[in-house]
Parts: sequence; structure tokens; C-alpha cells
Amino acid sequence: MFNKYFNQPQTSLSFSKNRQVKTESANDRWLAETVELPILIQAEDISSKIASKPLAEFYIDVHSQSIPGLQLLTNPPCQVTSLMLLAKAISVKENGRWKNMGLPAIVQRDLSRGGVQRSLATAYEQLGIECCFETYSPGIQGSTDRFIRKLCTQCLQKLPGYIDSTEQAHGGAQCDLQILLTRDELEKEIEGWIVDNYHQRPHPKTGRKPADLWEESVHIRMLEILDRIIISSVNPETELRS
Repeated sequence: MFNKYFNQPQTSLSFSKNRQVKTESANDRWLAETVELPILIQAEDISSKIASKPLAEFYIDVHSQSIPGLQLLTNPPCQVTSLMLLAKAISVKENGRWKNMGLPAIVQRDLSRGGVQRSLATAYEQLGIECCFETYSPGIQGSTDRFIRKLCTQCLQKLPGYIDSTEQAHGGAQCDLQILLTRDELEKEIEGWIVDNYHQRPHPKTGRKPADLWEESVHIRMLEILDRIIISSVNPETELRS
């Protein structure tokens, strides 16, 4: 994916400690996060199905606290999956009620979540996005933690396979794979909750509905070669030519 970008000289990474950036509009700054969800899904393991906890990789728009994009993974994220998520986040969504689109000015990634991906930073730079790696401050981490707590209490807890504080899966799902959702099914449930619930309720940090604040303040910057980026995210051999 993004072979043209990955073959560029490696970007000098921007490191900072608890960087504070004032945002004046939506898409000024996104937080990138990856979290293991407390729910079991059906996953493939060579030739059989197994119960597995998915990883949620997502962005939070700092100004509006809305969610530009989210995807579920059954393996740890890498440059390929992260850029696939970026393509999804900046695109017009299939669900017309999910309004988020456009390129962010800055993407912040938490150093404590894993290794620094230099080629990912290079790809961001080629797309005109500043990529900042840092250890999230308590204030920044609070935004991502708050979103996950709401996702668990308002969405995941209602679904089969949810793992509560006692480490027990709801509905006897640990024994019966058939009642577990697939990754695609769970992703659709979460997307519906984001659009119809999370985006439509006033956020404690802003006092505004994330969807409304995003629409009122956003400066949309699209990418002319977005279609080719999406194609290349599916086919790693695809070259992007200007």
C-alpha cells in the first residue's frame, strides 16, 4: 500500500512531550488510537473458527470529539492497516449520516502504544499531514478512554460475547461460537452506535453534539488521488503516480 510513499526517504519524526495544540476547527487535529475491545468475536485460525478479542483502531477529532473513522482488526495494526483506516476516515462514508470526511492537518500518535512507524510518518507527510509522536498527556488520554467507556457501556454490553469485569463472556459465548458476531458484523454495530448515538449526544468536554460541532466548524481538505489510494490499500502492488 502506498508503495510510492513507502519508497521515499524516511521522514524525521516529530517528537514532543505532552504537546498542546489549540484547535479552531474540526479536522485541525486527530488523535490515533488502538485498543483491545472486551468482547469476543468469531475469527479465522488457519482452517477453524476461534473466539478472539478484536482490536479497534480509530481516530478522534480533537475539536469536535467526533470519530472520523474506525476499523476492527484481528491482528496488531501496521502501516498497511493504518493507511487503510486513513483512507476510510477521509472518504465520504457509505452511511450518509456519518458526515466526517477530509484530511486532518495533524495526526498525533501515542508512543506508549508501540513502536514508531517511520514509513507511516513518511506517508502522512506526503499527504500533507503533520504526524506527531508523543506520550499522551492525561488530558489527551482522557478523550480516548472516555470514548471507549461509552462504547462499552452503551453498545458492546448489549451484544453477545461481551466480557464483563469478572472476565465472563455474556450469553455463554465462550462455549458457543455460533452466537458470536463476526468482525464485519461487530464493526457495523459500532458504526451504527457512533452515528446514531455517540455523535448525537452532547459531549461533556464541549457541551455540544459531536456531529453538530463537526459540521459547523470543519474546513474540508480532500485528496485528489483518493480513489487510487483506496485501490492501492487493497492491492499493495499498485503504484500511485502523479
